[in-house]
Amino acid sequence: MKFFAPTFSALLLNAVLANGPAQAAPYDGNDLYDACTAQKSDAFFDQKSAYCLGYVVATAGHLGSLGHSCHNQGNRTASLGEVRDAIIGYIKSHPESRKLDADQATYQALTNAYPCN
Repeated sequence: MKFFAPTFSALLLNAVLANGPAQAAPYDGNDLYDACTAQKSDAFFDQKSAYCLGYVVATAGHLGSLGHSCHNQGNRTASLGEVRDAIIGYIKSHPESRKLDADQATYQALTNAYPCN
């Protein structure tokens, strides 16, 4: 068993690195928008789509931990798709947000779409 864990870890790391460009996080709104609007015909579509949804989940969760969970409206919580669409729509209609760090663009999008009362 001692051999299995390091070998598996090395194989997993190799698979991850071989499947696309490495980037820790989208650094601005352009990168996030590109990942979230990737088309099936795009190179690395699966990775971009997964990255987008993961980023949206993580950022929305982080905002919730800071007390901004206003995407919960009454008895209904916005779906992940709705939150993603709100972010894409905001970045598309506010080109200036593309220059911001991705987390700042996401924060602006979510506070715009789901204002706290």
